[in-house]
Amino acid sequence: MLRWIRSSSSLCLLAFMAFGLVLPARGDFILFDDERSFLDALGGADLELDEFSDLVDGYYADPIRRWVDDPSEYTISSTSIVGLSAGLGQVTTVLPKSMISLESSSQSFRAMGANFAITDFAGNPITGQMRILLQDGESVTWNIEGGETFVGVIGVDESVMSLTVGAATNAPLVTATGVLIASVPAPAAWPLVLLPVVGISRRRRA
Repeated sequence: MLRWIRSSSSLCLLAFMAFGLVLPARGDFILFDDERSFLDALGGADLELDEFSDLVDGYYADPIRRWVDDPSEYTISSTSIVGLSAGLGQVTTVLPKSMISLESSSQSFRAMGANFAITDFAGNPITGQMRILLQDGESVTWNIEGGETFVGVIGVDESVMSLTVGAATNAPLVTATGVLIASVPAPAAWPLVLLPVVGISRRRRA
């Protein structure tokens, strides 16, 4: 399980290396590659789950708006001008080297995440490197065995506005499934990862 915490403090980095846990500075992001740990860190947050069950299979040239006029409204788009395709409960890039971006439409999110995969043109996952880009331009690269992983980000005294994921190498396509959104702004209290798991709710949205 990886918990990558953006921090400029060398003491925080030492604590992370020694114990796998740090107390971050204000305005940090916590990045997860494990969905269960992501949910545990959010405690009793009310999460919205988007399984794309209402999307018509096919090509989407423009960013796809989800849950319009709702506090959890967000868009999913490609970093290329070509757009995305949807089908079988997932959204997929169309061109190689494209990334998938989840972005808040207007509200400040406490957290967002999804399951991502890098695949060939036939949809088969490819072992390789995945690049995660945060809203401030900072990025991290993970080695992904089997080509599939959960990616989630939680803001600590920092609103989460976007999450962009793609292949670090020339994998043909990237897919996203099971988007999770927590629209409540992040509380000042820390550590989030030590909160008890009380009443976690994941509401499926059509």
